[in-house]
Amino acid sequence: MFVVPNGENDKPLLVKGISSKKIVIIDDNPVIVRLFSRLFHKEGYHPFSAANGEEGFELILKEKPSVAVIDYMLPGISGLDVCRKLREINFGCQLKLVVFTAENNEVLRRQCLEAGADAVIVKSSEVQEIIQTVRQMVG
Repeated sequence: MFVVPNGENDKPLLVKGISSKKIVIIDDNPVIVRLFSRLFHKEGYHPFSAANGEEGFELILKEKPSVAVIDYMLPGISGLDVCRKLREINFGCQLKLVVFTAENNEVLRRQCLEAGADAVIVKSSEVQEIIQTVRQMVG
């Protein structure tokens, strides 16, 4: 399932072609998905979302976004496994992967980077950090 909020009661908005502003958000928490989708939409991105790792992996293959924001702990395959699978198939060398996690742990951070993540962000009440990270990566 994916939603592209367009400001009109979150009805799907069709986006044609490949856009450097496409972003996939993978998280099983609907509150976080809605928050990030709205924030990225306001920044000019076209957000798509998935609630688990398998759906997220397939959505990335289908939509070919410039960036994916992936929760570390997901039902099914983890965010770490999503990163590994995408890097193993050499999917989109331009695709930037941002993993976000509740744990501020250097070992976990290193594991994410080794799995192919371009950035690891610790979840906090300061949601602008993830927006700024994505903006720096893809513009």
